[in-house]
Amino acid sequence: MIIFGGSKNSLYRIFFISRPVVFVGGLSYGLYLAHVPLMWCLDGVGYANMGAFYKFITIAILGCLVSFFLKLSIELPFEKLGSSIVKKITVRRH
Repeated sequence: MIIFGGSKNSLYRIFFISRPVVFVGGLSYGLYLAHVPLMWCLDGVGYANMGAFYKFITIAILGCLVSFFLKLSIELPFEKLGSSIVKKITVRRH
């Protein structure tokens, strides 16, 4: 990755600062957490009988939705809480 990152206009750099890539990157931890439980839940509704492509698309779409919900309802509130705690600690030290 370092090799490709030298030029400001490199295709590599343009790709990784695009909004869709940054958005999916923000959801990546939630996707990591959600994909296996989603597969378990979908086993009961015929997921095991789907083709590989349809399994991938189903998990990708549902995973993004679940991940977005996790981001809004859990990650962002705890990031704000952590930030406020750090601000209080830093203010007290000065």
